[in-house]
Amino acid sequence: MADSSFLGSAGSGCGLIGARRAAALARIDGVRIVAACDRDAARAEAVARVHPGCTGFTDAAAALRHP
Repeated sequence: MADSSFLGSAGSGCGLIGARRAAALARIDGVRIVAACDRDAARAEAVARVHPGCTGFTDAAAALRHP
């Protein structure tokens, strides 16, 4: 069963603005960044490394299927 004590958020586009958006969302109580998606794998992984439990993706469909 999924942990429903938090709201999982996924971001698409992990450049400067996307990374800042993820950081802002992560500061909200009860929100966790669980997926970061960018066509550039290095950007997606860079955002994922900053947020514990976050996975980087280059495929948006795969990111949306992520629990």
